Amino acid sequence: MFSITIMIGQTPVSVQVSAGNTIAQIVECLRNAGHLSRITRGESFMFRGQIIPGNATMEACGIGPQSVLQVIGNPGQVGFGGSGKEKAFADLLKAFTKLK
Repeated sequence: MFSITIMIGQTPVSVQVSAGNTIAQIVECLRNAGHLSRITRGESFMFRGQIIPGNATMEACGIGPQSVLQVIGNPGQVGFGGSGKEKAFADLLKAFTKLK
C-alpha cells in the first residue's frame, strides 16, 4: 500500500492504493470518502493530479472502469494511455511500488 495525492480543484486528497488497483477502484475510494460525491460507479469522469512517489503529473480520463491513467515525468518518464486497458494502470502501480 502507498498513498497517492490527487488534486480535486484546489484541494489535495490522499488515498491509499495497492499494486493492481484499477482507476475505477481508486475513484470509488475517493467517492466513498465524499470527495467525488457527484460521481457514481461507471459514470464518465475526469481528474488530474499528482501521483506520489515521484511527483509525476497524473492524468486520468475516460468512461467508467475502462479509463486509462497516464503518468508523464519522473520517475522514468513512465507513460501509459490510449489502449483502454486496465492492465497498463496495474503495471504502472507495480512500477511505483518497486521504486519506493
